[in-house]
Amino acid sequence: MESGNTSSKKLVVDRYTWLDNHPKAEEIKRWNIGSPTYQKTVLQVYLDLCEGMHFTANKENCIVLPVNAQSNMTMARLREMIHQIANGRSITLAVYESDSTIVYYEVENYILDNPVTNPS
Repeated sequence: MESGNTSSKKLVVDRYTWLDNHPKAEEIKRWNIGSPTYQKTVLQVYLDLCEGMHFTANKENCIVLPVNAQSNMTMARLREMIHQIANGRSITLAVYESDSTIVYYEVENYILDNPVTNPS
């Protein structure tokens, strides 16, 4: 005798596919933000903050910006992105490496307002 809902789809999860089948991964895919590589970066940062580090910062005052360490992003583009989303809130860069290492950097406004220039 079977119990429960027999009409539900059986989900097979193994050590190779569990991350792709995570409920948050499905949600991030629906956001349609960037490439699948960037979506994986966002998911890894989310999992690290919410499930690993038990992140409890005030969501209204803190923005975490996931960045893949392998991306070809320039400092000018990074500065532009941060200015677009900051609005007086603190920004933390979450730099994700392919070995799942994530390094967090708090970005201060004075760094963005006074970029270092190379002497010619």
